[in-house]
Amino acid sequence: MNDSISAKSVIRIVLLVLCGLILGLNIYSFNANNLVGNKLPMPFGYGAAVVLSGSMEPVYHVGSLLYVKAVDYRELSVGDPITYMINQDTVVTHRITEVLPDEENPEVIRYITKGDANDSADGSSVHYKNVIGTPIFSIPYM
Repeated sequence: MNDSISAKSVIRIVLLVLCGLILGLNIYSFNANNLVGNKLPMPFGYGAAVVLSGSMEPVYHVGSLLYVKAVDYRELSVGDPITYMINQDTVVTHRITEVLPDEENPEVIRYITKGDANDSADGSSVHYKNVIGTPIFSIPYM
């Protein structure tokens, strides 16, 4: 009888810990902008965002849930999709079309990007510090 009680206690503790972790991640996600100034929280190096425009159709559909993995900016190359901040309120996912050294400091990397469905490249380059990560998969039409 004691064995079954202790097994139930262990299961209960494990479930409480899991619930606590999930609650903590949710609180962090909802408050990420206030805590770290980032619209796309990346606990454990992964984050999720909803696709709001058709600029990356047909790869990422409007309404899809896009999962992003943090990446070392030095590993990015032409053809890679990246998720980046264009300002404090806006996160974008577009594909790298060109990798450029910064005009003032050649050690600083900038990326020229373009949405797959767009006719032309984006109007401004992306500073490497604005890169959040690279999409690893999406769940369409959430």
